[in-house]
This record gives sequence, structure tokens and C-alpha cells, in this order.
Amino acid sequence: MQNAANTAMRAEADAGTRMARSDRMLGVALMSVLPALFWTVAVALLAPLLSIEIANGTLMQMGAGVALFLAIITAAVTQRGN
Repeated sequence: MQNAANTAMRAEADAGTRMARSDRMLGVALMSVLPALFWTVAVALLAPLLSIEIANGTLMQMGAGVALFLAIITAAVTQRGN
């Protein structure tokens, strides 16, 4: 009987850990993708006003770089909280 209780408690703890991990991953994705999207759109809109031509590939690389940088930072910050 004790084994069944331990197994059930372990399953509940695993489910809670998985949910917390997926919530943390979603938070990291949102905190990195949304600002990267904002800054990419801002650059795309402001560049023509400054008479600068930026290729679409360059904008994509810039957005990916910003998102990756922010993902690394936010993952480190959220991991530190544990």
C-alpha cells in the first residue's frame, strides 16, 4: 500500500515540475520573441526614413540574433530563481 502512495505522490510531483518547466519555457519564448519582433519592425519602418536600405534577410538575421540573446538572458534569470 505504501508503494502505491509513493508512486502517486511522485507522479503528482513530476506533473507539477513539468508544468513549471513548460511555463518557464513559454515565458522565455515570449520575453525573447516579442521584443525581437518589435525591434525588427521598428528598424524596418525607420530605415527608409533615414534613407537606409536593409534587405529582408538582414532583418531576419537581426531579429533572430536579438531573440537568441534575450532567450539566453531570460533563461539564465529564470533558472537563477530556482
